[in-house]
Order: sequence, then structure tokens, then C-alpha cells
Amino acid sequence: MSAWGDIIESAARFEPVALEHGLHLVTNLRPGVGEAPPRLQVELHDVSLELQMLHVVPVQDGAAWIDALCSLLDVPTEELPHPDRWAPITDEYLEHRLALEDLPLVDDPRGG
Repeated sequence: MSAWGDIIESAARFEPVALEHGLHLVTNLRPGVGEAPPRLQVELHDVSLELQMLHVVPVQDGAAWIDALCSLLDVPTEELPHPDRWAPITDEYLEHRLALEDLPLVDDPRGG
């Protein structure tokens, strides 16, 4: 599937979590300038349409970034971090998840 198709699927998976917290996800493709590749702008707005978060990521990371954001926000409302922390925490979470995926697989010493 294309990066954009993956982004659309991730946004659809994120929708129930966003609605639970009264949020609306908006994604926009920002064209590349010169040799810079296009980027994905990710916005979260509350029910009054006030911008709560704005973050820009490479298009190829867009779906994974939205999935990581979903994991961060899939908690009871009273446990949500402050909106100023959503993007940095999501960046850190995704970085750790990708680093774990890069680790070599080892045989389970227990045989299972």
C-alpha cells in the first residue's frame, strides 16, 4: 500500500480515540521545497476547533506516527498528558518502537 493509503488507515484507526477525547484529526500534505521531500502535517483540534497540537513528520513515517499518537492518547481523559507534550512524547515513543524493531531476533533459550 502507498504511504498515503497507510496514513488514511491509521487516521481511521485513530478516529475513535480522538472522538473519545473530543478531538478531531486533520492531516495535510506539505509539498517538498527544492530537494526536500513532502511532509505530513498532523493537527489535532478540540470540539471548538481550537488547535491543540500541530506536528510535521516525513510522509513515510506518517502512518506510524499517527499509530504512536493513538497509543499515547488511548487512555482515560484524566490521564492524558498536557497537549504541549503530545508531539514530543509521540516522537520519543516512535523512536523507541523503531529501535526495538531494528534489534536482531534471537532464539528463545526456553525453546518456545
